[in-house]
Amino acid sequence: YWVNRHSEIVPENACYVILVNCNNVTVQNLNFTSNKEGIILLGTKNSTVFRNWLSENSIGLGIFHSDNNTVSENIIKNNDAGIRIGDSKYNTITFNNITNNTWGIDFKGSQTNNTIYCNNFVENGVSGTTLQVSINKLYGAGLGNFWDNGTIGNYWSDYKTIHPDVKQINGTKVGNIQFYINENNQDNYPLMEPIVIPEFSAGILLLLAVTIIALTTKSKLHKNAKPQTC
Repeated sequence: YWVNRHSEIVPENACYVILVNCNNVTVQNLNFTSNKEGIILLGTKNSTVFRNWLSENSIGLGIFHSDNNTVSENIIKNNDAGIRIGDSKYNTITFNNITNNTWGIDFKGSQTNNTIYCNNFVENGVSGTTLQVSINKLYGAGLGNFWDNGTIGNYWSDYKTIHPDVKQINGTKVGNIQFYINENNQDNYPLMEPIVIPEFSAGILLLLAVTIIALTTKSKLHKNAKPQTC
């Protein structure tokens, strides 16, 4: 439980992490299973959540009143809410495996200018629905968030089921039909195949493929930023 800490790395023997009003803190190579929450950012900015295993928690990762953070290469699976975001902006969520959560991402409160791209959303959602993301419209319908970086979006496991006639655009592995989340949230460049992301357990990396996709974790994307690719 860190308050007002700056430019540090959370020790790898931590079993629960709350960062309050912190800046430039890195949380990496941790395994949080069967907790109420795994990692919570509260009033925290410019920090990185990298290569953690978050499973079977009430909330895998919570981002509240926190801006300009990067969440990348995490395994987030079998949680009630894989990631919960509330009253937060300019966060980048990329290269994560988000699998079998009740909600892949659950938005609460107001949020804007968060960029979510190059993630695998696989079989998330309440049983009997096709929704992988929940957006509470009490404070607006998730206005101003981006589900692609201008050229590349996310992989959605139900994309080809919803759109059986989808076609790949010129060998790019991007589908030619938007992935609809709600009236104000669409992935304009959904991927037809999963992103290859390194998988690991408790900080030990297991090789899934010969090619590992590189990621600049400190890059911050917003509406007018130069597009990146994955």
